[in-house]
Amino acid sequence: MSSFTNQKPTPALVKLEWEKKNLELKKLKKQVSDLKLHESALVTRITTKEQEIHRLQTELQDMKNSVVRPQKEMRDIMLDRSVNMLFQRMRDQLKETKEKLKQSQEDLGAATFSRESRQGRLLLNRIRILQKENEDLGTQLYEGNLHKLQLENSQQKDWIEEFKKYLTETMEWVNRLEEEFDIKQ
Repeated sequence: MSSFTNQKPTPALVKLEWEKKNLELKKLKKQVSDLKLHESALVTRITTKEQEIHRLQTELQDMKNSVVRPQKEMRDIMLDRSVNMLFQRMRDQLKETKEKLKQSQEDLGAATFSRESRQGRLLLNRIRILQKENEDLGTQLYEGNLHKLQLENSQQKDWIEEFKKYLTETMEWVNRLEEEFDIKQ
């Protein structure tokens, strides 16, 4: 809005108005210059980001390719059913073992006691009794197996003796037949 609307233009007012407009023009030019600098900086950043995106896409593609190759090799290896079954069985056993380990750790954590407590003393006493029973059962099992092996050994010896006797009788019979055959010729 001009300041001349209600007043008569005088050279001082015109000069003052011209200086205001000139100052506004300088401010606007400064703003335009600042905005151009800001725009240039943003364009540079966008270009840098686009280059980085392109570089990352290339790296991603390289990574995908490097993963696909081992997957194909693994697939070729897994085509052998016996190898695949072996790996599957190993995975299952590992899973079971991990579950058992977890359960054992939980049981161990739940069964914390001290040697001085009544329950601790009872548990330790029970453990000693069970260990003794285990040793006795192991000894009985060993002796039972030993007795079984001795019995089998004895039976084998008897069988061998019978076989020797039968073999001797057979040899005697064969010798007699040979003698008779020789005499007849």
